[in-house]
Amino acid sequence: MVPMFGEEVACLVFARAWVNREKGITQVIAQMDESLAKETPESHHAHGTLLQLIAECLKDKVQQVTTKAFILVEAYIGSLQKFKNMNPKSEVSNTEKMLI
Repeated sequence: MVPMFGEEVACLVFARAWVNREKGITQVIAQMDESLAKETPESHHAHGTLLQLIAECLKDKVQQVTTKAFILVEAYIGSLQKFKNMNPKSEVSNTEKMLI
């Protein structure tokens, strides 16, 4: 996650205070298109990293963080469609597995 979004965002996403976690998710959403558009060795792991982050955020006990996680899911799907990286069979099934 640090190579994609930086140390500051990673610290915010996993902070103890829920307000900081919410800010971190907002920053991930803002930087997502840029991170997924890069053609670097780290970008190959971007999708797995984002799916793990989404799973962690959806497990959060604070409603505001969970709500922001759903916005993150919508932004991720929008990015996949924008960059034409969405394979309906694999991405949807991976997302379904994550949510179960």
